[in-house]
Amino acid sequence: MIRIDIAGLVKVDGASLDIDVQEMPEELENLYAGVVFKEAPVIKGTLVNIGGVLKLTGSICVSYSCSCDRCLQHIDSFMSIDVDEEYVKNSGEHEGYEYGDNFITLDEMIIDNIGVSMPMIHLCDAMCKGLCPVCGSNLNEHKCNCSHKQNENASAFSVLKDFFSK
Repeated sequence: MIRIDIAGLVKVDGASLDIDVQEMPEELENLYAGVVFKEAPVIKGTLVNIGGVLKLTGSICVSYSCSCDRCLQHIDSFMSIDVDEEYVKNSGEHEGYEYGDNFITLDEMIIDNIGVSMPMIHLCDAMCKGLCPVCGSNLNEHKCNCSHKQNENASAFSVLKDFFSK
């Protein structure tokens, strides 16, 4: 659990605290199948007390590796995520994360921000040709001699072929 001591921050309205942390939230390691986080995310930013609401602005930087969704090649990638979040004192009526007992935990905020920023599709290249559906060759590396024509009757949608011609 990544905890930041905010005891001095919550006492003074307008006070700020710089954050520079590199730790791995426990849940992050198993968040995505096929995605391996190479090292702990780096969280840099500033916490400011604005009337009891702690506003965190900064960034999360994380390196990860995965496989291309088309050709299965190994990919090393990096994300830098801008963060603008709020922490409130044990209150269910305010949007944002909660804090109490002079500490905030960053785990949930890190996981949420990485979760919404992670690409749904990982590609080695925007022009990736993928694998041959017949022989499985990587079409980025060489062209195979397989016939790539699909049998029209093999498609479940072939019955719709003449739908608009009537």
